[in-house]
Amino acid sequence: MNIKDCFQAELSDDQNSVIKKIESFLASSTNCFLLKGYAGTGKTFLMQGLVKYFKSVGRNFTLMAPTGRAAMVIGNKTKTCAYTVHKSIYNLAELEDDDHTFKFRYKLNLNEDSVNTVYIIDESSMISDVYNADEFFLFGSGYLLKDLFSFVDFKYRTDAKIIFIGDNAQLPPVGMNFSPALDKEYLAKHYQITTGEFEMKQIQRQQEGSGILSIATQIRNCLETNEFNRFEINKFSDTSTLRSEDFDTIYFETVNNEISEKTIVITHSNKQAHDYNLAIRQRFFPNQIDVQGGDILINTKNNYNYVVDFYNGQFLKIVEVSQTPEPPKTIRFYKKGGEKAEATFIFRDIIAELIDVKGQKHQVNCKIIDNFLKSDLPRLTQNEQQALYVDFKNRHPTLKPRTKEFKEAIRADKYFNAMQVKYGYAITCHKAQGGEWENAFVNFQVYMRILTRGFFRWAYTGITRAKKNLFAINAQSYSPLSEYIVLPTATIAKAPSNQFYVPNDFSAREISMEFSLPFLKLKYVELTEKLKDQDIEISVSHLQWVERYSFTRNDKSVTIDLNYGGKGFTGGNKIINTSDQEFAQFVRQKITEPLIIEFAYNPPKEFQKELFDLLKEETIEEEIPITNILNENYCDRYFLHTDANCAYLDCIYNGKGIYSTFKPYSTKGEQDLKLQSLLKRLS
Repeated sequence: MNIKDCFQAELSDDQNSVIKKIESFLASSTNCFLLKGYAGTGKTFLMQGLVKYFKSVGRNFTLMAPTGRAAMVIGNKTKTCAYTVHKSIYNLAELEDDDHTFKFRYKLNLNEDSVNTVYIIDESSMISDVYNADEFFLFGSGYLLKDLFSFVDFKYRTDAKIIFIGDNAQLPPVGMNFSPALDKEYLAKHYQITTGEFEMKQIQRQQEGSGILSIATQIRNCLETNEFNRFEINKFSDTSTLRSEDFDTIYFETVNNEISEKTIVITHSNKQAHDYNLAIRQRFFPNQIDVQGGDILINTKNNYNYVVDFYNGQFLKIVEVSQTPEPPKTIRFYKKGGEKAEATFIFRDIIAELIDVKGQKHQVNCKIIDNFLKSDLPRLTQNEQQALYVDFKNRHPTLKPRTKEFKEAIRADKYFNAMQVKYGYAITCHKAQGGEWENAFVNFQVYMRILTRGFFRWAYTGITRAKKNLFAINAQSYSPLSEYIVLPTATIAKAPSNQFYVPNDFSAREISMEFSLPFLKLKYVELTEKLKDQDIEISVSHLQWVERYSFTRNDKSVTIDLNYGGKGFTGGNKIINTSDQEFAQFVRQKITEPLIIEFAYNPPKEFQKELFDLLKEETIEEEIPITNILNENYCDRYFLHTDANCAYLDCIYNGKGIYSTFKPYSTKGEQDLKLQSLLKRLS
């Protein structure tokens, strides 16, 4: 029996060619095959035939996808159980914890599959090979693609095979600008793996009248030729364009004024999705700011601690909800190094209905973090994640970390494992990847350059989420941020004096002692501000060109000299004496680290607000605080707290309010890695 025998319908030339390639691959010593293809070329149809073939010949195979939703889609279409890559390769029943980093680690599973198993992985464009340090739970080494190869272990399982299936025109994994699992050269260079490959380009006959696929193919062709000088959403029977002000009318007509799981709104930013969700809920649940029965939510974090697994990107429907949330709970704790931190949570009980990867419905009693649901932040902050762990330990003081009892208790704890969910009527394009809906409203108001590869991949991904109808919102509305270029980072020798925002009341603050120079008073106010929550008493003696500071907390003390000249402090700080070296180093670090004060910024004009929204979102993603903003003539200067002593971004605009150039500066130049990571996101 051969693969072609498993297809009833007539095959295209592309499909016949790829079948021959796969048959040769299965008979060879090559371990990997890359099956790439445009939307509508029949990749899923081929996968159905492959599954049927492996079942017929009795060869063991496993279906996987990077997300739970993608696994459900391919499982339904092949009528075969599919799992997420995480579920397949990691041991989700065993946890290792690190009390210092507040992380739990899931180890790799012991691979008990037969040595000639074929691993078929759909939506492989989403598989990352950069370290994922954002999640509270760390999976394996933190590198998903690396762990996948470690799990399969071609050195031992020489007859095992991996077939990566995907569309490399879709969005790459977060933190990467390409899809490594679909890159033959990357796999050869980094994993010494030889691969076969085939790219399907021929649109199937039954799809030829689709306007959605016509537009997607035009975008795909631009990506192929690397020409991004044209972008247009043409009108077909299954595509239409609309303005933001027309959204409400058309959206609610489409869903017949009822909540619909067949319709989705796709946005570029989390803030946009948040705003759409609020507007849609106001129509379905007038004046109800709290979650209600019937609400649709989307899970934002994998959670394997319930009777059924909750996957990142999986949708839930609220069956019942407690009308009264639990009282706000504030957890205060000390971070490593002695810094105080706190986080506040509001928990609420719900009963959620979800569909697992086998297509079965489940109703699960769980808690959600209610104030996270209502916020516009994409994920919990690091402090909030750590606070959940501290809270668990506070409630279980007799349990010792790394014990069986501790791990069993933390897996069963409904507060520690409270669901981190958002409303699911509107989601970002990254969240939508791997899913498909009958109706997709895609908002093309994006905070990125329009005529670029990144935008075209974003648009392609969003457009191809629609199965029957595409509604393009603001598709031809180019923002002031559509034409800028990012220049190489220039090196600066000194930090400008205004790199940190200083409230007006700092210099005006009344202090009992006298200071001979304004910057000496400012330093005193700065130090008291930094240490105000540390229970440290501060005193200062004025010597010749030296400010001698004494710091005391309980029985610990340290005296430090700060040298200065006529124009300011010279940068030196010397420990004169101390009763505790650890305390001394903590204080010294506080002296040298910048004082970053959150400040309200009201952009003077609308186009400057768009820049602020972009940089605010991207700096949050990169965990780079904005320390000050200056509005100069035709230039907005954003100071950034990166790896360097000082870094800033000059954003140049013209008389029409269109940004043309981003000029980055840093005392580390191109070696400022955090700045380079941000610039990569902006490019």
